[in-house]
Amino acid sequence: MKSIYQEGLTNVQTILHRHRKSGREMMAAVDNLKRLCIDHYFQEEIEGAMAACAHLVHSNDLLDATLG
Repeated sequence: MKSIYQEGLTNVQTILHRHRKSGREMMAAVDNLKRLCIDHYFQEEIEGAMAACAHLVHSNDLLDATLG
């Protein structure tokens, strides 16, 4: 039986994988994990998100550029 802690980690990983298609939503989710100081549990997912959303840094949209 999974603990509530493990279940919560699995749920967050599922959310991160689900938002892979939307760069802005993915980077906002990563930003929220960092603000909550739990980003160290999701390093693989964050590295994948950063690689997939690297184009946001050069965006004309200020929010996209900031999240990137």
